[in-house]
Formats: sequence, structure tokens, C-alpha cells
Amino acid sequence: MIVVLDGPAGAGKSSTAKAVAARSGFQYLDSGAFYRGLTVVFRQMGEDIPRFLERLPAMRMEARYDGSDFRLFVDGTDLTDQLRLPETSARVSVVAALPEARAVVNAALRRFVATGDFIGEGRDLGTAVFPDADLKIWLTADLAARAERRAAELEAMGLGAEAAQVRAELARRDTLDSTRQADPLRKADDAVEVDTTHRSFDDQVAEVLRLIAEIRKGNNPSPNPQNP
Repeated sequence: MIVVLDGPAGAGKSSTAKAVAARSGFQYLDSGAFYRGLTVVFRQMGEDIPRFLERLPAMRMEARYDGSDFRLFVDGTDLTDQLRLPETSARVSVVAALPEARAVVNAALRRFVATGDFIGEGRDLGTAVFPDADLKIWLTADLAARAERRAAELEAMGLGAEAAQVRAELARRDTLDSTRQADPLRKADDAVEVDTTHRSFDDQVAEVLRLIAEIRKGNNPSPNPQNP
């Protein structure tokens, strides 16, 4: 069974998908990590796009688990600890906009999930990578809520940032992701929308688990609305 969570940055896709995987036996797929891995390499190469594109076809991307921790390797080097750094986040949309990079990542994602049940999160999984997914969820929240969550995430990493700065960065990412030429950020026509603005983390996890249960029963899932 394939479940995909798409949506804008900061909506809680990664944490929700990880929690659902831990509670359901699904394998977790962090699609954004693949783009972030390429972005780390892109920055290491001085952000030289022609040189990066020349090297790209030969890059080896591999994802694996260290216990319950997801790790990403590019050409045998573990880049996991660099994936969420602000300097990586600031440039990932540049790499993600390259059709050549998207082709490499999409192929790596499909290899990674060749067998078994999995839950993945990203921005175009339901529209471009896995259009036949068993369940597509559009996980979203308003910009203020997303900025607050991302600022808390950075604080927990010891990388404090001003809320206004985080909000501006998320707004920039939204614009870049939704207007890029290759596989732009958009809600799949058959996706179930779950707005997490006024949901607790436990509630949004429970909602995804409920939608998965509905699919397994053979029902057509619909969102469970929550009043603020």
C-alpha cells in the first residue's frame, strides 16, 4: 500500500509521516531528503549549475535506516546531518527546480519503495512520482502556523531564527515550489485535504491513520473536520 502526504513546507508532513510509519508498520519515505542531499552536493560544488548537471547522472543516491533513523547517502557519504541546515533549506528550491535533478530523485524514490507498504511525504508525490498511490493526502496549514512550527524545529536544533525571517523564507519557498516549471507544488485532484492549522500533532497523526483505515476497509475516505 502506498500513502503519500504532499503539501507546503512547515505543514508537518515529515513528523506526521514518521509517526504514522512508527504506529502502522509502514516504511517511511522522506522525499525532501533526496532533494536536500543533492542541494548539499550543489553547495559543495560552489553552486555551479553546469558542473553540477554534468556530475548529476553519475550520482548514487541511497536511503537506509539506522534503527528507526532515516539516513541519506550520496556517493557513499552520509549527508543526513546537513539536510535540515538553514543554508541547505535556502537553496533546495533551486535544485528542485531542475528537471534533471527531479528525474534523478524520482528514479531513486521508486527504487527505494519497490516493495512493501510505505508512507512518503513531499510536494509532488501524488501528482508526479506516484500518481497511482492508494491514498493521497494534502497536508496544509496557514503560513503563520507553519512559520511557528519551523522556528520551533530550528530552536530544537540549536539554530534559533527570528519568526519573521522564518515566515519570509517559507513564503519564498511556497512561491518557488508552486511556480517552478518542472512538477510544481499542487494538490492532486484526488487528494484528501487535511488542514493542520488548528490540529494538535497527535490529532493530525490520528487523522492520517483513520484515513488509512478507511482505505483498507475499501471505503472512499473523506476528511474529518475539526473546529478551531
